[in-house]
Amino acid sequence: MAESTTPAAGSAVERRASWSRGIGLLGWVAAFLVFLKIQLFSSSGYTLMWGVVGVLGLVALGVGATARNDGRYPGRAKLGIVLGALLVGFFALIAGEVIHIDG
Repeated sequence: MAESTTPAAGSAVERRASWSRGIGLLGWVAAFLVFLKIQLFSSSGYTLMWGVVGVLGLVALGVGATARNDGRYPGRAKLGIVLGALLVGFFALIAGEVIHIDG
């Protein structure tokens, strides 16, 4: 039996879905900027910068996972979940030194 939802609940789900997508996109922009910074300036401290990228991925994944309405995820939430999962996987490859980026 499906639960009835109020319009306010639906808009909260849509806001969370939008936040998930936005944070996922922000994480990929941050990953690109970290890569550019390492390549152009070859400075230290990149471990913390990659950590921020990993945290953004986890947040996008978590917020997207909470954006469920009547057992279904909106498209923006699905995109946020996928972007977040890819960011976490990318961070795991960087942290595990499977992918090594030198400046």
